[in-house]
Amino acid sequence: MKASIDFPRQGDKQNSAFFEEWLGRLLEDRDRQGLTENIGRIDSLMITVEPGHSAAYVGELCLMTPYNYLVTLETEQHSTHILRIDMHAPDVLVREVKDPNLHGIFRSLNEVYPIGAQRPNSRYMGEIFQVKNLHAVVETQKAREIRFLLL
Repeated sequence: MKASIDFPRQGDKQNSAFFEEWLGRLLEDRDRQGLTENIGRIDSLMITVEPGHSAAYVGELCLMTPYNYLVTLETEQHSTHILRIDMHAPDVLVREVKDPNLHGIFRSLNEVYPIGAQRPNSRYMGEIFQVKNLHAVVETQKAREIRFLLL
C-alpha cells in the first residue's frame, strides 16, 4: 500500500506550518483506517444555484470550459443538470431548487452569513468520490464520528 504522504502534491499554494503538521497527521490516520486504499478519484462535484439561474450557469460553463451538457434529472424539488467532458474527468452537477421558498439545511446555513444570505440557494456542495467498498467506507467514517446527510 502506498502512503498518502507519498502522493505528489498539486498546486502552488504556500500552506502554514500548522496546516502542514496536521495534514501529515490526517493522512497517516486516513492510511491507518484503510480509507486511502478504498477511496478513489473524484467522480463528480455538485454546485447549487438560485432558482431560475441554472440555464445561464450551465451555458456559461459549457462556453468557458471543456464541459458539455449531458442530461437533466428531475425530481419533485430539484433539477440536476449533468455536465461531462469524458469518462476520465469528474462530472459537474448543477442543481437548482424548483421552489424558491423551500428551506432546507443548506439554505439555512447560507442565511446565517451576510454574503450567503444574498444567494441562499447557491453553494458549492462538494465532491462525490469513487469507492471500492461503499459499506466499508461508511462504517469506517461513522466510527470516526463522521455524519452523513441524505439528500
